[in-house]
Amino acid sequence: MKRTLTAFALILSAALGGCSMAVKEAVHTVRGSQAKVIELKRPPILAQYDSIKVLNFTNDMGRVVPQNTANLIAGKINERVFQETLLNVAGQRTLLISGKIVYLEMQNMGSGMLSPFEEVVCYVYLGNSEKTVIGQATIAGRNESRVRAASNGLEEVADGVAKGVVRWLTENGVARRPKEHNAH
Repeated sequence: MKRTLTAFALILSAALGGCSMAVKEAVHTVRGSQAKVIELKRPPILAQYDSIKVLNFTNDMGRVVPQNTANLIAGKINERVFQETLLNVAGQRTLLISGKIVYLEMQNMGSGMLSPFEEVVCYVYLGNSEKTVIGQATIAGRNESRVRAASNGLEEVADGVAKGVVRWLTENGVARRPKEHNAH
C-alpha cells in the first residue's frame, strides 16, 4: 500500500508539472523492469514438475557483455522462480532451465543520450532430467527508467528476464505461489 501511494504521488507530481516526459519517466521508474516473451517451442504441461534447477547461462556476445551478467541472470531467475512459484530446490521431477545471452543494449553503450531504453535478450531452454530440450523461448528483459539504469541497469534487465521466465512457466502449468495478505 505504501509503495502504491508513493508511486501515485510521484506520477501525480510529474503530471501536475505538465511534462509528459516526466510522467513517462515516473511510470517507468515505479513499474520497474519488464519482460517480452516469444515462445519458440511450447513445452508440455509443466504441472508434472515439482523442482527446478537453473543452469549457467552462456554469453554469445563476448566482451561486449560485462563478465558477471550471465551469472546475474541465472541468479535472478532462480530467485524469482522460488519466490513466485511452487517449484522447490529438490523433488521427484526436476525442470532444467538454461540459456544464452544473444543481445545487450545498455546506456553506457551510447544509447542513453537518446533514450533510457536498456535490454538484454536471451534464448531460454527448458529441459527434463534426460537433458532433452522440451521448450524454448526468446525472452527480453527491458528497463526504460533513467533512474533505475543509473543505479543498477544490469540488475534491472536481468530481473526482466526472470519475470519473463516466471510468466512463461506459469502460462504452461507451473503453479504460482499464493500472495500473502497483509493484515495491516
